[in-house]
Amino acid sequence: MPGSPDDRLVTGRERNPLSLQLVGSQDILLQLGRLAAASAYVENELESILIHFLDASFGTGGELMVVDMDFRRKTNMVKAFMNEYTPTNECYTEIANIMDEVHDLYNQRNEFIHGIWERSPIEHRRKLRRASVKGGKLRATLRDVAPEDIQKVADRLIRCAHRIDEALIRSLL
Repeated sequence: MPGSPDDRLVTGRERNPLSLQLVGSQDILLQLGRLAAASAYVENELESILIHFLDASFGTGGELMVVDMDFRRKTNMVKAFMNEYTPTNECYTEIANIMDEVHDLYNQRNEFIHGIWERSPIEHRRKLRRASVKGGKLRATLRDVAPEDIQKVADRLIRCAHRIDEALIRSLL
């Protein structure tokens, strides 16, 4: 589309690694969108649990406390609430254990969402560059990513949301 950011970046040889004019970009972008939606789905599950527990003490203030909370804090709080009820409900223990997986998947999601995408010599793939500081040391990575790599993380997030739902339903029975 003329005038679009995609169009403005085209100069002779394509330089935009996610240009729709490059083979494979649509697949990568589709999976990134799916990953964003999957993480929102899980986040909604976490918010529902937290609001349920907090509303008992704070009324509608529970929702006010949760909506702007960071994702990792939500997973930590859900795990803490679930561990408080471990002796009386094995479904809560299951949810607490799922939080570790969700936390790990969210870190993987962040690599895909916040990484810098570059062209790859392998068709239908892109390189993903990411830099971070861990333990006071700079860590930089550059790796090839296929759409399926992103899809796997999204699928696992969706399965986590389903497992949380199933455990909550069993806890009510």
